[in-house]
Amino acid sequence: MENTRGYTKFQLILRLLSHLYMHGSYVKSSQISETLGINSRGVRRLVVQLRELGYQIESLKGKDGGYRLLKKNLFLPVQILPQHQEAFDSLYRYTAGQTSHPQQKEWLSLLEVLGAQSQLQPSQPYTIFSSIEMAPEVRERIEQSFGALKKGIEESCRVHIVYQSLTQKQPIDTIFDPYQFQIYNNTYYVRGYYHQDQSALRTLRLSRFVSAEVTPLKFAYNPDFPSMSSKLPFSPSFFVEYDLELKIDGSRSDIRDYIYGQNQSIEDLPDGSFILRVKMSGLFVVLNFILSLGASCEVRKPLEIRERLKQEVQKLSQMYY
Repeated sequence: MENTRGYTKFQLILRLLSHLYMHGSYVKSSQISETLGINSRGVRRLVVQLRELGYQIESLKGKDGGYRLLKKNLFLPVQILPQHQEAFDSLYRYTAGQTSHPQQKEWLSLLEVLGAQSQLQPSQPYTIFSSIEMAPEVRERIEQSFGALKKGIEESCRVHIVYQSLTQKQPIDTIFDPYQFQIYNNTYYVRGYYHQDQSALRTLRLSRFVSAEVTPLKFAYNPDFPSMSSKLPFSPSFFVEYDLELKIDGSRSDIRDYIYGQNQSIEDLPDGSFILRVKMSGLFVVLNFILSLGASCEVRKPLEIRERLKQEVQKLSQMYY
């Protein structure tokens, strides 16, 4: 990356972010290059890095094109240091001890929201259910079930649950051995086993519990339970890797600004379109990505994904026609 001003990489990223923030409309790449003292390729690399950090930056080709920062979901970068974690833990323990204060519950909830959004972990072995707004009746149901499940985890006690599965019309009424809570996409789950079937690890969504009541019966720890470092906290389809080959219309040049997975390569075709080859993990991630491109994208490989897309398109057409 050509750098005629002697800025560090961190300084370049902050200056680009500030420059885009000050302009409400698209800023030409040439103007950014002149301001930062780097070439156009360097600008593209910085834009990619900002997008990877979560900033939404639009790109538009043409005379009036350039880059534009979307400000509605703008957040500031946060560097978490060990002393921050220590201070957070100390504050959390102090607040947790204020049982006589009428606002103790609200204080703890606020600390957990701030902790989750700042990548801090509270000293307790659990965290908030969601950092986004939740329907009051759903939150109440979650909180009621959470208390029993938490006690079951801490004391290795079985929990009598009534759970409404997505795949069954009638609620499941069974004994559950809870092991740990887990967060995925701001949704909260508990992991464990149905007592009568220790061969299948269950990941149950907290918002789907009808009820949960801890029992005095103890359960023995299943040695086959995967740790949090395991890559299989959910069904295997979340992590299956696919070798994708996609033909993408030339109008979607913005695709070039992103890295979508491992071993990515782009091959230009004579008609202006291009081939994106990439390894991507997760069936739902792959399907959502391809569907987001609409008619601009044709799946060449693998055939399994083509068939799944046909099914999705048929379901959509049935809904609207």
